[in-house]
Amino acid sequence: MASLDWIHKLYAYNEWANRRVLAAATGLNDAELREDRAGMESIGETLRHIARAQHGWVSFWTATERTRIAELPEAGVMEAIGELFRSSRDELRMFVESLDGSSLERTYEDTDDEGRPVTFHLWEMMVHVMNHGTQHRSEAAAALTVLGRSPGDLDFCDFIDASARGELAERV
Repeated sequence: MASLDWIHKLYAYNEWANRRVLAAATGLNDAELREDRAGMESIGETLRHIARAQHGWVSFWTATERTRIAELPEAGVMEAIGELFRSSRDELRMFVESLDGSSLERTYEDTDDEGRPVTFHLWEMMVHVMNHGTQHRSEAAAALTVLGRSPGDLDFCDFIDASARGELAERV
């Protein structure tokens, strides 16, 4: 079982890591953001996927209608991605701040890929969303590094160090 403090820390880490990857992607042109990479989608689509998943899970947890996330535009890709992340970040923040200790034990029913019923605690799904973002951020970070735009270390311990030094200011 997860504690509320732990969930708050994980989601603060999630925001920090997202900001670092977005900052590294800022300055890429639209073509670079839209170009498919070996073994993965484009950097832009990978980032869009992270924001889309964050929005989708908050919609599931709050039983609100999931807003259709627009395809990436031909021009202004980074601006569109930035707006998606600001929106999904704000949704996540509001949701996380609304939780109390008992909220984490709520259960949600769904079906798996084969249509079988599954039940998850909220805290389990919240850890999944954070880990899902980590997977896709690492894919984007690898592609950005190849382009000479590494976001730097994204380790949780680096977040803890940056937090202790007061270096978590929002940039993107």
